[in-house]
Parts: sequence; C-alpha cells; structure tokens
Amino acid sequence: MVRMYKGIASVGMAAGLVVTGALSAQAWTWASSSNPIVMSGGGGYGNIIYGGVDYKLQSWLRDTKVGDGRVYAHVRVTRKSDNSVFHYLSSGKRSDGESSYARMADKTGYLDNGTGTFRYRVDTCRSVTLNDPCSEDKRYSP
Repeated sequence: MVRMYKGIASVGMAAGLVVTGALSAQAWTWASSSNPIVMSGGGGYGNIIYGGVDYKLQSWLRDTKVGDGRVYAHVRVTRKSDNSVFHYLSSGKRSDGESSYARMADKTGYLDNGTGTFRYRVDTCRSVTLNDPCSEDKRYSP
C-alpha cells in the first residue's frame, strides 16, 4: 500500500495527516471564537477541512467599520519541501459594521494530485483599493 502524507494542521498540532486509500474529511481550527485573529476594525476564526485533493475554508468574520472595505480571511498554502507558494484562497467578505461574528460562504481550493506535504498561513485582511492591509496576527500550521 502506498502512503501519502499531508501536513496541513492547526496551530500547535504537530502531526500530519496520513492518507491511505479512501479518505474521510479532516478538520483543523485555524483560530477559535475564544482566540480569533484580530485586526483594526474586524477579525475572524474558522477551520480548514481537508478532503484529499481539496480543502475547504470555513470562516466566521466580523467587520466593525462601515464603509472602509470588507473583511475576509486569507489562506496561503506552501509546499513544505521547498517553501514555495502553492495556492491562495480567500473567504467570503463582510462589510456590515457589526461587532458579532457571522458565517461566511465556504470556499474550496485544490491541491492538484493530492500528494506532497503542505503548510498554511491564515490571516484576516481588509479589501481596499490597490493595497489590502492584513492583520499582524497570523496563524501558521506547524
């Protein structure tokens, strides 16, 4: 039997995902409601659900400033072997000025043939003209 290894994991979790044959979805929390990523005027928390050759970004966001852009979660996936950027994915955007968190639409990214080991970085950003500022608080997989 051939084994493939995936290394998308949550903060503090060192073990990778071992893929053997059929794969059930695995979920990792990139930030929790009790420890969200924060930035001026917003922030968020959520999960990455890995399903073999794809991954899904789930996010709960808040945007406390009306009229200055839209808050979104941003994921950067890199290959562990050479640290090259493999894929970017952004969540749905929120711009309602509310202080409570709301669930955004899930977004799906693909990892080609599903082989290799990957890392991710998640931060929250604000959509504005020409330059999207992002949170200084970033969460990394091990």
